[in-house]
Amino acid sequence: MPSPDLAVLLSDERMRLDALHSGDPAMNVRAVFSWSVRWLSPEVAQMFSLLGLHPGADFTVPAAASLAAIGAPAAARALRELAAANLLTERLPAGTPFHDLLRAYASEQAGAIERGSAPRGVGRILDHYLHTACAAATLLSPTREQVSPAPAAGRRHDKDPG
Repeated sequence: MPSPDLAVLLSDERMRLDALHSGDPAMNVRAVFSWSVRWLSPEVAQMFSLLGLHPGADFTVPAAASLAAIGAPAAARALRELAAANLLTERLPAGTPFHDLLRAYASEQAGAIERGSAPRGVGRILDHYLHTACAAATLLSPTREQVSPAPAAGRRHDKDPG
């Protein structure tokens, strides 16, 4: 494939993994990523897929916890397991970067998760950022009229049993 065509395909997140497929099954990027994901526990594999729904490449433990509807301790453990499997880079406390190719693969996997859970994950992460923004606004301007969003739906709090 000529370089300009490849550059265009690589710039489109939905086409990125297809652009790197050479036709050789042993060189298929999706297959290589699937080998790594296959060794994860089911909960961590689901976390990996749900992270593909996150609107950016960097996220924090609380954001991941909200996305997966689990407590922060369980989310932190899942992120450590993903980092140990080289599926993301852990840089706490600043955030966790997700490589764009792995993010594209995780996004595809999120689409394969039970149909109803992916949209709920998007709603949970949007709730998380809405509540975070409201808390920040209160800290920055405590005398301003406060906005009180509805409680976030579907997230267990830090009362994580495991």
